[in-house]
Amino acid sequence: MASYYAYHNDQGMLADMSIADIHFIPHSDRLSATGQARLERYAELLADTGGTLRFDTKVNDDDLVRARLIAANSFLAELECTHPILVAVGGAGGRGMTAQEASGAKAVAKQPEARKEAYHLNKKEGSSSSGNP
Repeated sequence: MASYYAYHNDQGMLADMSIADIHFIPHSDRLSATGQARLERYAELLADTGGTLRFDTKVNDDDLVRARLIAANSFLAELECTHPILVAVGGAGGRGMTAQEASGAKAVAKQPEARKEAYHLNKKEGSSSSGNP
């Protein structure tokens, strides 16, 4: 059952198509481990179609926002994707969840996700992770 919910989560990510401040180390332009994992998963899901992810931020520092966009786009550029995936400032997509769906999602989140069998991309040879952990 856990592998089913991994794909359920993927569908939610595809509806949302966003990253947020939590995906960066606080007060920094460096991606957090959560941010790296989210962008890697988006790269896997959008490898054949590409697309634009939205950076839904509450940060008022324009320089920091620009630096975070550069960091996210640089990270994505290092991954092997057939079509480009870009990050731009904007609000998250999708309709959101009803209270019943949110309650169910909370229960699902407590279960381990089996990602070992999921499709994964490799980084391009000779690339680095732009100093991100």
